[in-house]
Amino acid sequence: MDDAEMALRIKAERKRYEEVDEVTHNRDLHRRILSTWRSSSPKMVRELEALKILDDMAFVCQERMWRTAELYQKGGMYFTDAREQAEREHLMLEPEDQGDKLVPWQAPEQGPVTIQSL
Repeated sequence: MDDAEMALRIKAERKRYEEVDEVTHNRDLHRRILSTWRSSSPKMVRELEALKILDDMAFVCQERMWRTAELYQKGGMYFTDAREQAEREHLMLEPEDQGDKLVPWQAPEQGPVTIQSL
């Protein structure tokens, strides 16, 4: 699937979700997703912005997360575990591979930690 086709699919998926009355979209979480992506996955953000689907992707990822968490709960998972697992699967919150750049945290009293020093 090429980028244009992917963008069309994401926009269509968002539209389907918005047409359903029981959409559970949390605007604060939406802002936090975008903020996290901008700080930890700038390459992905640039690519999604170029396709004009950054906001759509955040919306779709969050809706997928809520729906997956609900399925996990129905399957017997506790709410907190279901949500945590669904977030890991759908919100893409892990940082991009930074290569030899600094990790976005600092070890106490040691200053910046590089990937190579780990």
